[in-house]
Amino acid sequence: MRRDKYSRIGIALTICALALLLAGEAGLISDALAAKPDKPPGQDKPPAELDPVYGYLLFRDAPGDKILSDNETPYVDCTKGGEDFIEIILYSDYTLKAVYPYCGKMIWHHPGYDPSLRRVNFNFDIHGGMPTPECADNQAVYDMLGWYGSAISPIQRSIDEQYGYLNDGSVHAPFRVSATSTDRVQFVVDPGFEGLKPIAITQATVDAYDETDSDPNYWDTSERGYDELGQIIYTLRYGVDGIGIQEVGWDENGHPITWVFETAARAEDDPVELTVGRYGGKVSKGANKITPLATYSELPFAFAISLEPLITWDDLPDAISFAPAKHRTLSTTWGKIKSKL
Repeated sequence: MRRDKYSRIGIALTICALALLLAGEAGLISDALAAKPDKPPGQDKPPAELDPVYGYLLFRDAPGDKILSDNETPYVDCTKGGEDFIEIILYSDYTLKAVYPYCGKMIWHHPGYDPSLRRVNFNFDIHGGMPTPECADNQAVYDMLGWYGSAISPIQRSIDEQYGYLNDGSVHAPFRVSATSTDRVQFVVDPGFEGLKPIAITQATVDAYDETDSDPNYWDTSERGYDELGQIIYTLRYGVDGIGIQEVGWDENGHPITWVFETAARAEDDPVELTVGRYGGKVSKGANKITPLATYSELPFAFAISLEPLITWDDLPDAISFAPAKHRTLSTTWGKIKSKL
């Protein structure tokens, strides 16, 4: 009896299998069932990163730009025979992940090379923004961007009132432009790189500037592995997609080698924010917090970065008025068409 039962089940399963096989050959089973389903959106792995490459940077230096070069010539990575740090991170499909140029490189980036003698200039009054409420508790670190010495008898930094305060050859500026995170311009103020002159803004000079200040412990270049000499690290935060990216040059294989970076137009309620890092209690990796000092309606600038030497802005393709927003996979059709005209 038991044997007959399992025999009948076996025969039934065999018949079902034959029926499914015939149906598949006849095209009666849908492709959705026959094929392996696609991965849900967002579950595809991003391309791997290639090793960093190094290159050249050229500022636009146009009328109205607020961040400028020091002498209208390209900044060249020290591994290419220059003085600075121009790092480019690409994915394995050659789309751009991020650039990390440091104009006025100090010691930490490529420590085997001498510090740079180059600087950048801020073509705006850094005290002309809208101070935040937090600025009142961090007045010295903010005031020292315009003056140095002491709060009793301050010395004004600006060489020429027309060009704001930080055009005195003392601004070292690393830029952080990414296709996936907040765009920002970091900077430290030091005519040299030792942090020893009274014009430098360090934890020590901030503490000495105003004895009534509470002397918070700010994020500086001596901390988190930078191993510099205590210059305060300021940040101008442009936000996600605050700096647009456009490919404008390619190699013989169609891989991008030159990009233009330009600040995007800003909404009235989305200003550029000046901040410092501030430690709350024990100095540790997790203790640092962003402290806003002031906001600015807009601080435009543009620069190009390339794997090949750059000479003048006029030599670049006409991509200055590009429209596409920045995404991780960048649209290049417009630029490629323009380059072939």
